[in-house]
Amino acid sequence: MVIEQYYSSFANICTESGLSSIVSNRLPYTYDELAWKYDCTIEPEEITFDIRENTAEFTVELSVIREEEVLGKVERNGQLQLVQNGEEYFIDSAWIANLDDLKIFLESL
Repeated sequence: MVIEQYYSSFANICTESGLSSIVSNRLPYTYDELAWKYDCTIEPEEITFDIRENTAEFTVELSVIREEEVLGKVERNGQLQLVQNGEEYFIDSAWIANLDDLKIFLESL
């Protein structure tokens, strides 16, 4: 039940398939879980998109913060598949590159 509540805010920007994709891959819950484990916060700073037809490839720079101090930044890449409904677009599936670099960084703190 807690997981469903956590992801409920994504329902207005996703199709049912897109929400399922995010939930099954535990995005962005995985980032919050890592932040909790390593006693920090992980905040997106800069996001760039390259949108072609119904695919949005993105790069996001994540800041790792503890007690208001930025300890470092890690870059992640991903892809969103979009569907259009009228003038609005919705996420139909989501993918983010593995978290190995982020885990290695956090373990080095």
